[in-house]
Amino acid sequence: MYEYYPEIESLVLKVKTRQMIADEYGTTEKTLIRRLLKKGVVLPLGHIFPNTCKIIYYTLGIPATLKTNINNGQKQ
Repeated sequence: MYEYYPEIESLVLKVKTRQMIADEYGTTEKTLIRRLLKKGVVLPLGHIFPNTCKIIYYTLGIPATLKTNINNGQKQ
C-alpha cells in the first residue's frame, strides 16, 4: 500500500488540527484537504490523531519542517 519510511514510524506524534498540519506543509487548510482528496484520503471530522497523521505523511511525504527536526535528532 505505502512505501515504508522508518522516519515516519519513529516520530512521536500527537493529536493535531488540520491547520497545524497545513502549517507544517506551508499551505492552507483548504489546499491540504484538496491534495489529500486527489490522493484518495478523506480526513475524519474533528482532530487528527497520530494514525491519521502517519497516513497523511505517507501520502504527501514528510513535511520540510519535520525533516529538519529528524535530521537534527529531534523527534516531534
